Amino acid sequence: MLRQSSTNRVDSGFWACGQMSKFHPILSVLFLFCPSLTSAQFCQDSSDHQQFRYEFADTSRRRSPIRVVGHLQLEVNSPQNIDCYSHEVEASIANESKKPIALFSVRFETEGGPVPGLDYFYQEDSFFTEDTFVPGASRIVHLRPLRMKPPLINGVPLTLSVDSSAPLKATARVEFVQFLDGSKWGDLEAESEMLQHRSDALRYLKGLERIYSGQGEEAFEEALSQPTNFPCMDQLKSTCQQSGNYAECTLQAVRRKLRWAADHHMLTRP
Repeated sequence: MLRQSSTNRVDSGFWACGQMSKFHPILSVLFLFCPSLTSAQFCQDSSDHQQFRYEFADTSRRRSPIRVVGHLQLEVNSPQNIDCYSHEVEASIANESKKPIALFSVRFETEGGPVPGLDYFYQEDSFFTEDTFVPGASRIVHLRPLRMKPPLINGVPLTLSVDSSAPLKATARVEFVQFLDGSKWGDLEAESEMLQHRSDALRYLKGLERIYSGQGEEAFEEALSQPTNFPCMDQLKSTCQQSGNYAECTLQAVRRKLRWAADHHMLTRP
């Protein structure tokens, strides 16, 4: 089955280096390839479409500290011959535990249905921020619709139809949680990936500070001009470019995040 994969790495606005809910998620959309299959392309919005709503079933393990409630909205331009479609996710993620949460991940997926399945991975990390996900609080997740064309097989668009498809099932699953006291719940494989992202971000931020201290402002700005795997830095740099003192603004932001990381040192313990 074809799957649409969308990865959102956010931590209060910046994945692994910022504050929550300040900025929209950074999304990447791709398709898994078969030998003769090419990826779908974006298509234009249209007023001629139909919408189908599916409630998410929470399939998390027992005693999950987080509860997920929400729905998926599938939009197609023509149920009998789909040549443009989109997924939209709206969900509420609630901390139902008795402890603040520093890090968590939730995966939204679909099975069946008339179009390539959705695989949307949401994660949030407070390691580099003052913010924590306190008991009783909720986060709102919104994956905005990205309108896609059907993939091609040997150059021919795949025929998609609502009537000829299996029923669609939408699920949400909490994969991993790390509490502010360092204790953990969930999937160890998901933990390994998320903590690696955190470690990489910490190394990157420390490297920026060392460059400024050892080589000066010009070298610091040169380092900032290099592409990274941390989408948060693009937003941070964009904000600081409007401040009137780009290097100083960025340096202070980096140092704040490093101070918050030091405050959360207990989260780095095995």
